[in-house]
Amino acid sequence: MVDMESGREVTMRAHALTIWAAARERAVDELSSRAARLAGEGQKDEAAGIRAAARLLRVRAIQERAEAAACWADAVSRACAPCRTSPQ
Repeated sequence: MVDMESGREVTMRAHALTIWAAARERAVDELSSRAARLAGEGQKDEAAGIRAAARLLRVRAIQERAEAAACWADAVSRACAPCRTSPQ
């Protein structure tokens, strides 16, 4: 039963990471649009700061996507592993 719970936890973590990554990616899109608008208005320093924040969010989203992929792989390997109580 412990293995089933940890498998569910891994799957829930993968879902959560995927949702967080998607939210960060949406924020990156919004910040990038804002930075472009500000740069067009001549506010280059503020635009640069916003682009820097967007880059940090993008890196974190990539990390979360990679971690989610690892969780999914772990969940699949748990689901495909032979039952420890079954005869081998």
